[in-house]
Amino acid sequence: MAKERYAENVTLTDLAKKYGISISHLSSLLKEELQLSFSEYIASKRIQRVKELLADERLSIEEIAEQVGYGDYFYFIKVFEKNTGISPTKYRKKLLL
Repeated sequence: MAKERYAENVTLTDLAKKYGISISHLSSLLKEELQLSFSEYIASKRIQRVKELLADERLSIEEIAEQVGYGDYFYFIKVFEKNTGISPTKYRKKLLL
């Protein structure tokens, strides 16, 4: 999977079908290669991009969430805090100090 496709709504099922292998086999391969589950990998790529976008004050946090593939703003906040330990607002404030 090309890393720039992380913002799309790609599922493990879609990828397994595309490559003609079982979901469980693909999941195992990804876990072995990345040391992360599929959903953890996608979240990490999205959060990495969010951190870059937060430096641009012209973008609202909601716009950033949508750009990286989170349609649900509140779910995005939850995922961001889980991955960074702080809210996107606090992260942005630290960046801009």
